[in-house]
Amino acid sequence: MAKRKSAKKEINKSDKIREYRDAHPDATPKLIVEGLGKKGVEVSYALVSNILYRSKNGSGKKGGKGRRGRPPKATVTGADLVRLKSLVDEMGGVNAVKSGLEMLEKLR
Repeated sequence: MAKRKSAKKEINKSDKIREYRDAHPDATPKLIVEGLGKKGVEVSYALVSNILYRSKNGSGKKGGKGRRGRPPKATVTGADLVRLKSLVDEMGGVNAVKSGLEMLEKLR
């Protein structure tokens, strides 16, 4: 069975923290906890710190970066293979090409 909503209106602690911060811009989290405690709003130091950090550094949820994972594989065409074969022949074999690629990777 679902819970019934009580007649008492719930306090949004995050909004209370933001309101207190707007009224006292130089207040530290400790001062905000004490100040709200005097007003009858019990908040934790961690909640206050979290709200202040998120308001300073943008909202909590950032835009997605899209799908992650491997980049799409480059397709190798027949023309690419012909050019690669001529490079292998020109450099003196597959081992020479591998050695050249390793040196090139170290330069990056």
